[in-house]
Amino acid sequence: MKSQFTWLCGALLITPFSAWAQDAALQAVPATPATTLAVPWVQIPFPTPPAPTKVPSGLADIIRAKFPLSIGFEDLGAGWRVLNWNGQNYFTKGDATFLSEVEHLVVYRESAASVRALSAHEYALYATRNVLPTRSQMRFALSLLPMREVQSNVTRGATNLKSFDLADYQSAAFVSASQAFSQNLSLVYLRKIGEAMSAFSAANLDTLPPMDTAFEARQNLESFSENAAIFIQPGTNSPFKFNPILSGRKRAHLRGKSLFIIAYEGEAASDGSRAILRLNGRVARVSDKMWQQLKESSKIE
Repeated sequence: MKSQFTWLCGALLITPFSAWAQDAALQAVPATPATTLAVPWVQIPFPTPPAPTKVPSGLADIIRAKFPLSIGFEDLGAGWRVLNWNGQNYFTKGDATFLSEVEHLVVYRESAASVRALSAHEYALYATRNVLPTRSQMRFALSLLPMREVQSNVTRGATNLKSFDLADYQSAAFVSASQAFSQNLSLVYLRKIGEAMSAFSAANLDTLPPMDTAFEARQNLESFSENAAIFIQPGTNSPFKFNPILSGRKRAHLRGKSLFIIAYEGEAASDGSRAILRLNGRVARVSDKMWQQLKESSKIE
């Protein structure tokens, strides 16, 4: 149900309203006192919001059925707006609901339960000594703001209302740190692939796995690996690539070829560098110029 005020997406014009008041968070997701707003990658001071009002039992279940209890940055996009009050950002699509016959705007605010366990793609965090991107941990809890109290905050030029744009929450420092994290994680994953290859060889008469394609290599190595995530290049949806000339070969027949590249990043990093795994199990990140030389010497087409 859309609220009574008009969302004019292009101009962000709102029908006149009066001043913000307290937000009424759902009892199922209580707000906790805080002194900083963890806007991604930056800590911004803001006054502790007032205590939320309680939602009567029964009604909370109805609201919960209509709207998600929490969302993440991955759920935000076109059609979302950002409302700012006392330094805190609220995210909304303009939906409304009624509580005690009073219309409320449905918004999402930072949730205390923002930290989660590492996923399969992040298990090598401590090996790389990098900090996980904040964005992946951020969660926003369902809250309610009395409509009559919200109105004037978004009028007079809509200075407290704007379209959601993820770029506004990303700093150059974050982008740089995220790229460094992915590059380091690639080296960890390639090292794990090398260990899986050694385990495969030990179980198969010192033979390398069939790996004419990335899919075939994964099929043969997955049961010898710690985690399926290691076969995907971090920061992309692309698998690591393998050198088909070494597919199914006996290691004894490859003496003198320990520096051959056996696996590598399919996509170069933004600086043109590429992570590689050699037949001897060593990993490295090399420049594009070095990659071209190694690619030729390893007979990679």
